[in-house]
Amino acid sequence: MPKAIDGKVLKQLRGAKGWSLEELGRKTGLDKQTLHRLENGQRKKSRVRTRQLLSQALGVAEDVLTGEVAAARPEPLEIFLRKFQVNARLGQCARNALSLVAVRYGVQTSQILELAPFFFFLEAERSLRARRERLDKIDALLAEVESLRTDFPQLPRLAFYRASDALEHGALEHERASVQKNDLFGRIVDDAPIHSKDDSYDDDAENPFVSFLKQKIAELDVGAEFRSMTASGSPDYRICTDVVAGLVDGDSDAVEAILSGDAQLHEMPKEVRQGASEPLVAWVKDQAQQLEKHRNEALGVDEFLADLRDGQ
Repeated sequence: MPKAIDGKVLKQLRGAKGWSLEELGRKTGLDKQTLHRLENGQRKKSRVRTRQLLSQALGVAEDVLTGEVAAARPEPLEIFLRKFQVNARLGQCARNALSLVAVRYGVQTSQILELAPFFFFLEAERSLRARRERLDKIDALLAEVESLRTDFPQLPRLAFYRASDALEHGALEHERASVQKNDLFGRIVDDAPIHSKDDSYDDDAENPFVSFLKQKIAELDVGAEFRSMTASGSPDYRICTDVVAGLVDGDSDAVEAILSGDAQLHEMPKEVRQGASEPLVAWVKDQAQQLEKHRNEALGVDEFLADLRDGQ
């Protein structure tokens, strides 16, 4: 009689491994929908081959999968060493940067990703601390200016109003609120009345966190560039330029195509990657041109230019 897989047991075993349905599917060759139905008890019967594939991947006997035998409790060390599949989409610039940093420092991409929250936290806190220190400095200076009020009796009292009121129409209060609420990108500051009168302010490239990172890059002088980032968008930066230049024999167009992510390194065929620099550069430029073509098609640029030409 065909046996049914215990869905709860299957889900627990998968969870103990830290695997997603997609990862278990890759390890067994079973599709996600099948695994989903098995875990939710929608399959009352299971094929012998299915049980074999799952038992091999999960490292348990088939009767554990069917619930006939209780699964052994995982060793404590195994619990702490679990790995998890993270469903996150990277921007094209960051995807290449991940590979470049791994090559430059001889580490695994997973190590970089695991350290990413720590370093983001570190730099975020440094950024907020720098903003607090600037506010304290401004407060001290304003207090000093206020203390000098009585030294100018010849000036009308209304002409010597509080400097804090004059300083950007209360924008400092927005900055204080922003720092207190860990508003890393200064969205609260963007609401200050002064910003409605300042058309030159670019919140993508000049927000507090981007400005902080630009300053740190300048101090390190490592040939990197941080261009922009918003609270909801991907960062735009350039790193490991020397690594890329060596890869494409210094071709500036190819360097920019890789650093911007227009040509994705992980998609490069093995024979191209391991071959001479000339076909590698050609592949990179071709990828960038194809992407540009797709962008133009999506935006209707070609049709727009054709209409302009027809109208002349």
